[in-house]
Amino acid sequence: KGVMVEHRGITNMMTALQRQYPCGEEEAYILKTNYTFDVSLTELFGWIPGGGKVVIAAPGAERDPQELLQIVSENEVTHINFVPS
Repeated sequence: KGVMVEHRGITNMMTALQRQYPCGEEEAYILKTNYTFDVSLTELFGWIPGGGKVVIAAPGAERDPQELLQIVSENEVTHINFVPS
């Protein structure tokens, strides 16, 4: 399944997320989703409006809860995006 996401949609989403869940300079998103999945846009770009940072998890880390917790703890991740399963 392919989904086309327009730039204005991404911009609107980032603006709304920054308003609702601000990410400041001392905060971080974790990138744990494959970049081909539309949910990854939040992880890839959500930190930009507030000047935060992105922490990139190793491939497969999202499947190991202990490794994910360690990454979050060591990098002081403040923003995580999970999809319901």
